[in-house]
Amino acid sequence: MVRYQVAALQQIDDRLRNGIFDPDKDIADLEEYLIYSMGRNSKQTIQLAIRTAQADAQLNKWKTERQDVAFRLAEAQERLASLKARLDRAQHNPDPLMIDHLNNSIQETEARIDVLQKNLAELDENIQQRMNLLGVRLSEMENFGYQIESTKLMWGELNKTKDEMAKAFDAAILQRPAP
Repeated sequence: MVRYQVAALQQIDDRLRNGIFDPDKDIADLEEYLIYSMGRNSKQTIQLAIRTAQADAQLNKWKTERQDVAFRLAEAQERLASLKARLDRAQHNPDPLMIDHLNNSIQETEARIDVLQKNLAELDENIQQRMNLLGVRLSEMENFGYQIESTKLMWGELNKTKDEMAKAFDAAILQRPAP
């Protein structure tokens, strides 16, 4: 790809340095440059960026970790509910060791739930920041696609103007009225 970019731009540069003004060859070289380097339309560029986001290893790692943390959080909440149910049933049991053990287990489970919720919030924030970063890249790529399209339009208008100028010069030199 780099070879095509350099060759196309080098040809344009060589013609300009030699004083050769040939917009047809320039536009051909520019089109070659756009085709082989950045000539994708903006939809293709956005699709490529989305695939890149999906292939983002860090983002996928965070999403996998988030699923794991969410699963462990759900398990801990179920365990807490069952421990509280056992504590309610044990209230009728006069054994204080069993009640103390259940209370300690409930406190440990609640502490684990707090840690898991913090981890989940942290992962959600990291994922959101990464997605926002990729979103900025997507919009930049889309804007770049629009710049390419406007450049193509500009070259088209330049060629039209060149043709009109050539006709006017021909008419002036040959003493004919301009068509």
